Amino acid sequence: MIHYKLQFGCIVVVLYIAVTYYYVAISSKEYKFSIFDFVLAGAVSYLIFDMITVYTVNHLDTVPDFVNRLCHAAYLMLMDLEIFLVFYYMAQEAELIPKKTRRRVLLFLPFIVNEIIVVAAINQLEFLPGEITNYSMGISAYTCYFMAFSYFAATFFVFFRSWKFISPQKKISVIIYLIVMLGICIYQMIFPQALITCLGITLIVLCIYFGTRNPAYLELEKVYTRAVHSFADLIECRDKSTGKHVKRTTAYVRLMADALIERNIYTRKLTKDFCQGLVQAAPLHDIGKIAVPDAILQKPAASLTEEEMNIMRLHTVKGEQIIRTSLCHLGNTYASEMAATIAKCHHEKWDGTGYPCGLKGTEIPLAARIMSVADVFDAVSEDRVYRPAMNLDDSFEVIREGSGTFFEPLLADLFLELREEIIEIHNKIERDVTPPHLGF
Repeated sequence: MIHYKLQFGCIVVVLYIAVTYYYVAISSKEYKFSIFDFVLAGAVSYLIFDMITVYTVNHLDTVPDFVNRLCHAAYLMLMDLEIFLVFYYMAQEAELIPKKTRRRVLLFLPFIVNEIIVVAAINQLEFLPGEITNYSMGISAYTCYFMAFSYFAATFFVFFRSWKFISPQKKISVIIYLIVMLGICIYQMIFPQALITCLGITLIVLCIYFGTRNPAYLELEKVYTRAVHSFADLIECRDKSTGKHVKRTTAYVRLMADALIERNIYTRKLTKDFCQGLVQAAPLHDIGKIAVPDAILQKPAASLTEEEMNIMRLHTVKGEQIIRTSLCHLGNTYASEMAATIAKCHHEKWDGTGYPCGLKGTEIPLAARIMSVADVFDAVSEDRVYRPAMNLDDSFEVIREGSGTFFEPLLADLFLELREEIIEIHNKIERDVTPPHLGF
């Protein structure tokens, strides 16, 4: 028993996580099968065979050789599988899995090659005596280190190239994952009889659970979403036309983000966290208007005095301030920061003539550039108290004419390409039907 106390303890910890996770998930009736289920199952299976092999390698005189090698083959293959599953889960959570089949195959290649080598070379595995415990060494074991370092390098490359566009919770998970994997691998190579890889797998599962699957964190996200909807309702109360404006612009923004992903444009920026934050932030782009007096808010732009125009333009800065003081403390700091950025910058123009900061070109954050196209199109296609709506053909023409001056040309062209989908969304919301593309 002394040899596998650590493995037994790790199994208890992972089983506790699994029971807690499934109890909360199933009782909430929002459970959806995901790669994390495979991660948990793989971790439990790996830890069981880790404990079994610790027993067999220390009882070589009573355990048949073929049984010992069979158990070691299962143990090494499950370790490789768990390393791969953890990497794939984290990359999928950040939506960093390559879209091209050839690149995706490359992610599987180290895992597949290593599994073949483990099976082919299992008869060459040597069982050596140690001061504390016996241990195994050979090609099948060495290739596991190679695979661990391969996915360590892949994680480092894939995540850090899109680091700015990943949520803080996932950043912490990635950092802990890298530290644990590197530390455990190096320690295990220097002290092969330590047998602590089970500890590394357990720590990584804990890191993922508390970083992305913790019920308390998921509940906090729901609170944040409800707060966003409450703010959107406040906007609607100020201006009867703004309710549908919020729904339509959010749907347009989501549609544009999907289209950019499909076309492999801005792939480093359009992570899952970025897209989720964008959709959550979109309803708040005009939240600053609640600080603008009705006499100015509902007055035709052409008749505004210079002083009134300056007050109107302050809705961008006011919106940023409202979001930072009201939402940034609710836990979802990534989405809140994006909402503040969009509120402040969605009236910036590609040629630098916008407000409040006069940003130009790519100085304007991508989220605000996307929001700008959706906002202007819907604003001109919607009835306001001070002017009638343009028809949709003329509204699309506004986007076409603004390409390169008001809007980034690439995004304006994309919006025009999505004409049919835009019209469908517009008409559905006019009929009070919830359109597609609003959720993930």
